[in-house]
Amino acid sequence: MISPLRTKAVTRLCDAYNDLGYSVFKLRPFCAVVLACALLSAARAQLSVPDQQYRCPPTEDECGKTHRLPAFELGASEVNHHPYTINYVEFTDKGVLWDPHELKDAVKQIAAAADGGSQHPLVVVYVHGWQNNASNISGDVVKFCGFISRLADDYPVGLPGKAPQVVGIYLAWRGLTIRFEPFKYFLSYWPRRQVAKNVGRTGIKNAVEVIKDAVNVNPTVRANTFLIFAGHSFGARVLENAIDGLDAKGNPGFMRQYFEEMHKTAQTASSQHAKVSDEQVRAIPLMPADLVVYVNAATSSAMTRKRVRQVKNDCPNFRSHPICSADPLYIAFTSTNDLATGLVMPIANLVLPDLISDKLNLISAANSPWMHTHHAPEPGCPQGEVICFDIARPNQPPTRYYLPRIPGKAQVPKSEDQAFDSDPFWIFNVHSNLVNGHGDVWNPNVANMLTVIIQNNRRFQQVRAAAVTVAPRGRPE
Repeated sequence: MISPLRTKAVTRLCDAYNDLGYSVFKLRPFCAVVLACALLSAARAQLSVPDQQYRCPPTEDECGKTHRLPAFELGASEVNHHPYTINYVEFTDKGVLWDPHELKDAVKQIAAAADGGSQHPLVVVYVHGWQNNASNISGDVVKFCGFISRLADDYPVGLPGKAPQVVGIYLAWRGLTIRFEPFKYFLSYWPRRQVAKNVGRTGIKNAVEVIKDAVNVNPTVRANTFLIFAGHSFGARVLENAIDGLDAKGNPGFMRQYFEEMHKTAQTASSQHAKVSDEQVRAIPLMPADLVVYVNAATSSAMTRKRVRQVKNDCPNFRSHPICSADPLYIAFTSTNDLATGLVMPIANLVLPDLISDKLNLISAANSPWMHTHHAPEPGCPQGEVICFDIARPNQPPTRYYLPRIPGKAQVPKSEDQAFDSDPFWIFNVHSNLVNGHGDVWNPNVANMLTVIIQNNRRFQQVRAAAVTVAPRGRPE
């Protein structure tokens, strides 16, 4: 017999599922039977993960009494002991900040790292994905900290007495809702997909706008800062909707707006059978962000397809635009053994597609071979290749790999005005030796690859070259 307590838990779980807007699931008697069987097999385990705040700003005493984890961490890189910071900013399922001070503190940390333009910050904003949150049991927290540490190892320390120049910001939402099958991975897909889109178009859209504005506070700070946004799994869907989508009022994300402004200028020049004037080129602001990274993205290829088409259509008339010369601006890669996005996601999207935003684009860009710009990393480092990095294996010395471009697939082919091919969007697969499955992101091998890609970004090279290089004890490096 099922106890009244368990029956109440069943009802609450059914109601929670129904509240997400899928009326097809409003079959309470059937739902109760299925959940009751699952409850019996769960052996009194905690069934659901509450929508809750896990961290607390250090200045809030009352909050600190109930939330033991700090919303701010100061760390030092593993090898060179270069300092870095991480701020955590948490959101409810409705896209509301749990504590507005978390976002305010993150913005203050960016300002401290920039120091009015005298320093050269590297800012990395990350949105975690499915099955994660801001707790210490979330694997993404530890892995993201390791990635930031790896970046800090190779980045200058900055001026003595100033804030660390490497700033990590972890944007958290309830990616994990239920702890046992079939609900943890299978039946939670559709509600989390919808929540990811809604959170991206509400609270996290507002947060990334605030962070972007903090970096773009004035031309000097913007020119001296390298800003990265990254998303994993459903976090890529959250981020994509935040920066490239539209909110409920039709306001575009800042990357979408930047692309639209380029499109208008390029189309005007094309209609007049003229090139964009030097005056128009000088009036172009720096990009609102320098790099966007999607890893094992659990989101449709619809938005990426649109942006790639735009690049191919507009850049021939506007090669001097920062988007057209970026190589890359966006990176999307997925593991070949990621069953979550390679198998579960397309099947789930086929069964119940999100026709409004995704239409019938059931798979991600990185799972679409015809969109690839690069082959999967291959062993070696041929002469002339710059994206070369180490992949380590257990009990074996590291092996050198490189990321080969696919010939003839350049999104912006070289011309008289540009002596090189460029791909604003890098889209490719990786094998299990680099990313093993869906959740194996930010491991040391991925950190090695992304560090090399970032270091070869022309904008990053400009920022890093100008950065003040001071050893931890005040001696020049």
